[in-house]
Amino acid sequence: MTNKKITVIGPGMMGHGICLRFAMHGVTVFLYGRSQDSLDKANNRINTTLALLNELNVVNTNRNTDILNNIELTTNLKKIVSDSDLIIESINEHLQAKQILFDEISGLLKPESILTSNTSSLMPKLLFSKLPNKSNVAVTHYINPAVLVPLVEIVKHDETTQDTISNITDILKSTGSQPIILGKETPGFVTSRLQSALLREALWLVENNIASASDVDKAISHGLGRRWATAGIFEILEIAGWDLLSAIAGNLFPELSKSDTPTLLKEKVKDNEIGIKTKKGFYEWTDKSIDALRYKIAKSLVEIQNWNDSK
Repeated sequence: MTNKKITVIGPGMMGHGICLRFAMHGVTVFLYGRSQDSLDKANNRINTTLALLNELNVVNTNRNTDILNNIELTTNLKKIVSDSDLIIESINEHLQAKQILFDEISGLLKPESILTSNTSSLMPKLLFSKLPNKSNVAVTHYINPAVLVPLVEIVKHDETTQDTISNITDILKSTGSQPIILGKETPGFVTSRLQSALLREALWLVENNIASASDVDKAISHGLGRRWATAGIFEILEIAGWDLLSAIAGNLFPELSKSDTPTLLKEKVKDNEIGIKTKKGFYEWTDKSIDALRYKIAKSLVEIQNWNDSK
């Protein structure tokens, strides 16, 4: 457990999960929203997620009060930022909005305070370009649902000090996270690049009538994903041997999709078939099926974590 004071800016889906992860590990955390309405929604999310964690035996119900007492919801940005050791920005993925926020709080930070962003794609050089002091900044990219997925990608700015990275790493590890530190910035970091590469191939397979979306999902959830939950791609392919993989790559890589934006993806957006937000994407959704999907994902993540912890 860390005795640092933590602020999470942005009470949405990612922000509330990050906040709850800290609170579950005994850390006092402030969650900032610009309006009381946004905080009320965040409070509902926190309580709903905590109830799910109770049901999955991740958190005993007798800890709920202490966990909730570790969280302070507030609209007073100036007060919490000026008193925090680590500030994690988790607002919408818009560069200008993030830069405006950073400009707003930069003069409020203590000299030793660390400012990070939960961006999934924006590079630190651009993201923090307007800040006068860049030694204490970095990206800390959590994966949804942040309360259950331990990975956090740390991406430093050219001017970020090693002490800053070490402090971030120590804080994250104290809350059960598993940070990886990128050697240098690149668009999409590690996880978004890997997911995007797989998505491009998945869309190509569906678009060319080779497999349905459902069958592609089965190929992952009942095939590759089962292996990836236990070991990484390099570990697994060490078993096959790189001589074999080199031959496969020579034959297959030239055949892979090179589409910038797959037509099928453009059509889905044009038709407003964007997933659970509109109750239709590659699947038809109801409130019941949405809840069932979220429960299935959470339950599986807990089981995987329990298996890892037992090794």
